[in-house]
Amino acid sequence: NYLKRAKEGYSEQLGRDDAKTLHAELFLTNCTFTGVIDATTKLGDLSKRLVGTLGEENHVTLEALSELGMYLKRNGEFSEARKTQERCLAGRVKTLGEYHRDTLMTIANVGNICTDECQFEKALEYYERAMRGFERTMGTGHPDTLRATMTAGMVLRDGLRRFEKSEEMYLKALDGYEALYGKKHTHTYRCAVGLRNVYKVWGTNRNEEGWEALKKRHRGIENAKSDVPGVSVL
Repeated sequence: NYLKRAKEGYSEQLGRDDAKTLHAELFLTNCTFTGVIDATTKLGDLSKRLVGTLGEENHVTLEALSELGMYLKRNGEFSEARKTQERCLAGRVKTLGEYHRDTLMTIANVGNICTDECQFEKALEYYERAMRGFERTMGTGHPDTLRATMTAGMVLRDGLRRFEKSEEMYLKALDGYEALYGKKHTHTYRCAVGLRNVYKVWGTNRNEEGWEALKKRHRGIENAKSDVPGVSVL
């Protein structure tokens, strides 16, 4: 009701096509979905209207494109999702710069879609680009940096089978999580299990010294479950 009142008030005072009115409409649209298909339809229609009235590079338009891309991904429309997020990315790079957090999150979003499409080389490029950006703007120990680093490790492990590089990424993230949260935090645990899985799929050629060091570092990690409630293991 409050969002509806805000939209009606902005529309009355500023006009139907004013940026504030349209932003309120975007928030209202996000609150009235009945499902993923409904979301993609409504956001698609609103995005076209926003492009026509505010332009491709307006922050409200870019926010709508980002939302639309995420719902297209959830609906399994990966090609359209990637194209939509790439449009959002181009606009954010131009208006906010490469190193704004919104830009970096969009870079990671494109990487996620490339992973869904099994375009692992391309996904890795986006994840590493996001990681470098987060390192530059937020530091090596920031949660966003650690998340991007660990996700790059996952693609290297599961998609590209580059286990030495994957191990390097997971170790880098694990050092950061332990320093930030300690050994018992769920994020640290998730990263440790992700590294454990590197050694498991690496097989007989794995780095035994690294594997033994991880077992000493996190006791019982070799038998740890990967499906702990609330913890997504990468």
